[in-house]
Amino acid sequence: MSEVPEDEITLGHLNQKIQDVLEINDVVQSDIAEIKELLKNLVELQLALKDINKPLPPSDHDSMFN
Repeated sequence: MSEVPEDEITLGHLNQKIQDVLEINDVVQSDIAEIKELLKNLVELQLALKDINKPLPPSDHDSMFN
């Protein structure tokens, strides 16, 4: 991505700049999709941990007074 003086910009230069921007956009979109997947996994993990830490309901069979 070399800089070209404004008076020498051609359609070829513009096309290359557009291609560069599209490539960067593809990388950013891919990164966003990966981040969304990581966040989804984090939420699922947090919910699973919350369920693990939830106290179990008392069972009639576990009582010392039965």
